[in-house]
Amino acid sequence: MKTIVGVSVTAVLAFLLLWAFTGNQNIPPSVSSANWQITQVQSRITARDSSGVTFGWKVTIKNDLSEAGNFVGQVHFLDKDGFEIRNDYFNLGDNFLIAPHSEHTFVGSTFFYNQQNPEGVAKVTATARRD
Repeated sequence: MKTIVGVSVTAVLAFLLLWAFTGNQNIPPSVSSANWQITQVQSRITARDSSGVTFGWKVTIKNDLSEAGNFVGQVHFLDKDGFEIRNDYFNLGDNFLIAPHSEHTFVGSTFFYNQQNPEGVAKVTATARRD
């Protein structure tokens, strides 16, 4: 195995492949109700070290209700076949209310150890419910 400045070519190729599949994804909404919806899901690799990869993510929810709403949800990291590799939660226990007729973007990050197959992430989606 060849190395470039102490990094194996295999590791560089794996990183580039992962970046190509997950960088700046804009996924269509996966959950919608008549009065609220997930309008955007974004993710990308924000850090990588010898133990794993950190994915940063953003989920935007639009509240068209005439009252403030508390929404909780999950970010799903899926493989190419749609199977979940890992997930993360947003607004769980925080009880952040989204004002009537407005949007809010929840932001977070999830760390994958190398053993959790971060290279297998092909798509990131989100689901939510009104709490």
